[in-house]
Amino acid sequence: KVLLLFNILTLLSTKESYARFPFDRYKKEKWDIEHINSQADNFPSPNDREDWLKDVQEYLDKNLSLHVNAEFLIKEIANLLQDKVNFVLLYQKIRGCLEDSEDGDWVHGLGNLTLLDASTNRSYKNSLFPIKRARIIENDKTGLFVPICTKNAFLKFYSKSPKDLTFWKQVDADAYLAAISHTLISFNSTLEEANHD
Repeated sequence: KVLLLFNILTLLSTKESYARFPFDRYKKEKWDIEHINSQADNFPSPNDREDWLKDVQEYLDKNLSLHVNAEFLIKEIANLLQDKVNFVLLYQKIRGCLEDSEDGDWVHGLGNLTLLDASTNRSYKNSLFPIKRARIIENDKTGLFVPICTKNAFLKFYSKSPKDLTFWKQVDADAYLAAISHTLISFNSTLEEANHD
C-alpha cells in the first residue's frame, strides 16, 4: 500500500501535469511488488534458464559499447544455449559483469522495491537490473502503463548523481527510500494541518 500511495501522491504533487493514476487498471489487473535489484539467491530454475540467457543476450546485443566483456559473453551464451552445460559458471560471469556485487539488508528493504504490473514482472523473472530497466523503458515507449515512481526509480531519477545506469546500488536505494519518506511525511503533515483547521 505504501508504494501505491507513493505513486498517487507523486502524481498529485505535479500540479502542471494532467496525468492521473489509472485506478480502474489497478483494480482490474494484477500488480506485484518487484525487487529493483534482483536478489542474489533467486537463481533461475532449469525451466527459466534459456529465457534468462536470451534476455541477457538481447540486452548485450543492443548495448555492446557499454560492457567490456559483452562480445565474449554473447559467444558464451550461444555456446551454452547449444550445449546446455555449465550454466552456473556463465551465470556467475554474467552477474559479475552486469550486476554490482553489493549485498546487504537493503536488498530486501523498501528502497529496493517498486510497484509493477504482474505480467511485466513475471515476464522478466530473475533478470538483472539493466535488463529490467530496458524493459521498463520499452514498455513506456510503447504506451504500456508504468507507474510513475517505478519509471523514476529505473531511470534513477531519485539518485543524487547517477553515474552508472547499469547497476542499482545501495546509494540509489537509499535516495529512493528518502524520496518515499519525504513524500509520505509531507502528506501526513498536510493531513494534520487539515485536521487542525
